[in-house]
Amino acid sequence: MIANSSSMIMRKRIIYILLFVSLGYNLHAQTTITGVVSDSANIPVPNAAVYISKTTIGTLTDQKGAYSISIPRQGEFELTASFIGYKTKSKIIFANGNRQIINLKLSLNPVLLNEVTVRSKINTA
Repeated sequence: MIANSSSMIMRKRIIYILLFVSLGYNLHAQTTITGVVSDSANIPVPNAAVYISKTTIGTLTDQKGAYSISIPRQGEFELTASFIGYKTKSKIIFANGNRQIINLKLSLNPVLLNEVTVRSKINTA
């Protein structure tokens, strides 16, 4: 009986050790990407969308154009930034468990209108 209980205790210890080691490995594998989204004149672009393509990972830039994204696994990803009035910018990144600083520049995408007609309808009733 004593030998049986000590082997059970030993098994539990091994399971706990393996669990803690695997948790530590998973925490280490997370990559944090930070940076600033700006325009061609180096003016920060607030509220721009920054996301990892084909995932649900994304955020918006703050008032200074800064962002931070955490990628939970390692590999090759496409980092994309977009905002209305600008061309979408994408960059291939490699998540390797380290912190990375990636600044993105958006270029203007002007939309020209050929003609605008404004009409007013006066109600004479």
